[in-house]
Amino acid sequence: MRNFTLLLSVLFFGVSALAQSTEGTASYNKKTYPATISELPYPPDVVETAVKQEMKKRGYSGKNNKGYTEYKGVRLKELGSESVDLYVKTERKGRKDKDATILTILTAKGAENFIGRSADGALAEGVKQFANSLHPLAGDHALELEIGSQEELIRKAERKFQGLQSDSVALEKKKLQLEQSMAENKTAIQKQGEEVELQRKVLETLRTKRRKEND
Repeated sequence: MRNFTLLLSVLFFGVSALAQSTEGTASYNKKTYPATISELPYPPDVVETAVKQEMKKRGYSGKNNKGYTEYKGVRLKELGSESVDLYVKTERKGRKDKDATILTILTAKGAENFIGRSADGALAEGVKQFANSLHPLAGDHALELEIGSQEELIRKAERKFQGLQSDSVALEKKKLQLEQSMAENKTAIQKQGEEVELQRKVLETLRTKRRKEND
């Protein structure tokens, strides 16, 4: 089952690399704004971690803001020369799709001034490019989690194997001790049986003597 899960992760990695972000709308602070939206075949926490790692790698840390992670003053090569604010949200696709994530990115030019393609087509295309670049990164992170999980399973299996080996050595030692005790007991039984026979003969001799005396 584990190998099957790992295989799915590898296959999903290939799918995510080919997946494309789309333009749509998303709600922020009870209002609707243009957004870049992606669907990824990984749990929300996996995607969120992958995004945060990539943003940290690029020199940015975010803060929570009304359900989004806000990255202020972002300058990325995909976005051109302008500085923008990115609002990123990862959420489960649906109740039954716990392993699928909807990634939403809002783009603002300061003070929650959210914009879309109609305001800046080049920037909107750059955000899509950036969002698409996150797909294989999420796949990488998911695969690393699977590898880490598999490594832990192996460590547990090895510990159990070593424990069984130790038990085998201890049981073998007990077996030898038991065999030695059985051999000693067998010898003792034989000697005690001979002693019983000897004492019976002595008794028989005494009884015979008593009868002769009575005669």
